[in-house]
Order: sequence, then structure tokens, then C-alpha cells
Amino acid sequence: MTCCRLYLSSLLLLGILVVQSCQTNSSESFSIDKAFKALPPDLVYGLGESALDSLIQFGQYIDPEGDEFETVVYSYASEDNRIVNSTFSFETGQRGFNKIQIKTFKHTNGDLVIIYSRYGGTPASFEPHELKRYNYRGGKLEETELGELPESINFDDFYKEETPDADRYELNVGYEFLTEDENTLSFISSSALIEFGEPNYFSKLTYRWDGQKFVRLGFRD
Repeated sequence: MTCCRLYLSSLLLLGILVVQSCQTNSSESFSIDKAFKALPPDLVYGLGESALDSLIQFGQYIDPEGDEFETVVYSYASEDNRIVNSTFSFETGQRGFNKIQIKTFKHTNGDLVIIYSRYGGTPASFEPHELKRYNYRGGKLEETELGELPESINFDDFYKEETPDADRYELNVGYEFLTEDENTLSFISSSALIEFGEPNYFSKLTYRWDGQKFVRLGFRD
């Protein structure tokens, strides 16, 4: 009987160690650069593998087919193996841009949650394009539901309640993942109009990851 108990205890301990090892490997072997490359091509400007490698390695990639009238340049920067900021813009020609951000959050079960965002337009007028959520397991990205994060947000939502309809002009809306708290992300708003006095809208809507879900912290100035 004692031998059986020792055997079962050993199996239980081994199982715990295997689970802990898998959870540790899930985060320790993670590379945010590889996660960026693993995204579907249409989410990373439609660039091929060679162009993405160059972008990640050098932090910039210039479209070789550009000319004096229009040259596209891509930028890339990662921080702490946790956040990526990448921008598509024009070195010559028009002023349009697209900004991609991805940010990782640790789940209590050992998985990594990755949020992808893209917004763009012009510096004077931009809007959100896409927000997606992925789980990182076994070196692969698995798209999942956004959960508590809103699929879309309207600029009108940022206005303070007392703002009359006549003063609710269109706002620029985007995303900001590079926040002071590593467990937060924000929807941001701004105006291209010159304003005087106190703004009549909030500048951000923030969510915080608690290890299992995103919690809405609300609008802030």
C-alpha cells in the first residue's frame, strides 16, 4: 500500500512539474517579433516574409518600387518583448498613415493574450480600423473573441454628457498601447480643430487586464 501511495504521489508531482514547465515555456520562449510575423498577411501591410524580416531587423523598410512622387516607408519598434509599434506612411507624396500595435498580457493559466490594433488616415483625420485578440499557445496564434473589449467605438462616445449636440463635431479616434501601466490599453480621441478653454470630450477610454479579463476603467481627460 505504501509503495502504491508513493508511486501515485510521484505521478502527481510529475504531472504538476510538466504543467508548470509548459506554462513557463509558453511565455519564456515567446518572441513578439515572431508573433508579429505570424499574423495574417493582410494585418501586416501585405508584406512578404523577406520584407518583414528586413523591417524587424532594421526597424525600417522602404518600398523599393517607390519614386519621387510616392514612396512608402514602414517603421517597426518593439519594447521589452511585450509591445510592437509599427507605422506605414509616405516619405514622398501623400500624408496618409496606418499604425499597427500589438501588446501581450499574461493569463493566470500561463497563456499569453495578444491584442492587435490598427488605425489610420491622415494626421488631421484618423479612425480605428481593426481590433483583434489572439491566444498564444505552442508557438501559434489562435484568434479568439474580443471578450470585454468593444469591437468598435464611436467618436460620439467620448463626449461629456453635458455637451450639446451642436458642439459634437467629429473626433479622431485610435488606440494607444504604450501606457504607464503594462496591463492597460486605451482607446484615444483628439480633435484637429483649434479649441479654447476646457475640452468638451474625454481623451481616452482605458481597460485594464486583471489576469483573466479586461476591466473597463472608464473615460479620462
